[in-house]
Amino acid sequence: MGNMKSKETTADGRSIYEREALGSGTHDGSINCMALSEDGSLLVTGSEDCTARLWSTKTDSTESLGALEGHTSYITCVTIMADFVISGSADQTIRKWDMVSRECVFIFEGHRGNINSVIPCGGDYILSSSYDKTARLWYFDPEGEGEESPCVRVFEGHQKPIYPILVVWTNLSDSSDSDSDSEGFGDCSEREEIIVTGSNDTTAKTWSRDSQYSLQTFHGHEQPVSCMVADEDSATLITAGLDRTIRIWTMRDAKCQRVLEGHSLSITCMQLVGRLLYSGSTDRTARAWVTEFGECTRVFEPHSHSVTCIKVVKGVGEFPGVGEFPGVVFTGCNDCKARAFDAKSGALKRTFPGHTAGISCIQYIDGKLFTGSTDGTLRVWNATNITEDQPSPEEEAEEYDKEHMAEQQKRLNDVSRRLSRPYAGGDIDDGVSME
Repeated sequence: MGNMKSKETTADGRSIYEREALGSGTHDGSINCMALSEDGSLLVTGSEDCTARLWSTKTDSTESLGALEGHTSYITCVTIMADFVISGSADQTIRKWDMVSRECVFIFEGHRGNINSVIPCGGDYILSSSYDKTARLWYFDPEGEGEESPCVRVFEGHQKPIYPILVVWTNLSDSSDSDSDSEGFGDCSEREEIIVTGSNDTTAKTWSRDSQYSLQTFHGHEQPVSCMVADEDSATLITAGLDRTIRIWTMRDAKCQRVLEGHSLSITCMQLVGRLLYSGSTDRTARAWVTEFGECTRVFEPHSHSVTCIKVVKGVGEFPGVGEFPGVVFTGCNDCKARAFDAKSGALKRTFPGHTAGISCIQYIDGKLFTGSTDGTLRVWNATNITEDQPSPEEEAEEYDKEHMAEQQKRLNDVSRRLSRPYAGGDIDDGVSME
């Protein structure tokens, strides 16, 4: 194992997979968040230094295209809409930036606490969540600066801060017999845009975007809701919490269909790809689950600290009943390393050491892995041909439990047989293709 390890490092001890370490003259504080443009050509990072930065991703070397300066406190979240960057901050504001001029063209004010998340909501709106226990819908003028009073809706009802948010389109016409908190789903007869919020009060809620009514409340978690995903048809909501559980609900009536248990500590991140759900936890593992049965088919380890972020990238090959099986599972970890696992076997394929503090966010584009860290640097890694690698020579991999791997394979084969029957639903295409 020692000889294999030397093949992955240069004479000065650097990883052979490291393409670039972008630190000097860029962010002066932790990188908290990142987002990709729709075409994958631009990356934006948000930092503790109160700035966001734009980066080119498809050039031979990653170039900093400039800083977005104006926030008076650290940036918590970023997204890209059309030709604009949207950033949320602990200064209680959301800013809209022109990507070409890098100027702030509008400031969205109204929240009375830190902005926790901001996402697009259709082409003309953005949705935000805050420590002030509310979510807000804002008019986003794609052509200009915005309006004098851009706040369209305030969604109030949670008892504690709101963190994860979703926007889904769903057909609610079959829900006339459901119990709603107010003018619920049963009053709708066609597809409607629905807002989903998750809160530290242990609940999730759905809201009508057009009326701001609370439609349903999802009760069941015993601790704060940390992350959420929805399936392609928006018929199913999946929530994860600090209570170590993942819960699968029917969207229209807030009924819990199953509880996924296996993580031993808080769940930090999730991604849904087809009928497979991937989760990361502070218990130092990532897991793969078949949502139809609630079974864990893979445990991705080792990690030596909390898994903070996860990115699943599709490869080639088929998994019975699931369709195209994801090729690689990337994880970011507080032990300063990113890792790449073979999604099907669960084997650790590649380790990316180099950061000097925990990794907070990751993105994959065109064979490159981008990692942002609390050490203030953005690093770029060669992430090609990972599935062809031999198992990683990382030292803790020597302790990998082969009997445990064999048991996982047995369980995976069993689930494969059960999934081989025809499936009426559609696959979720949330993975990024490696092709």
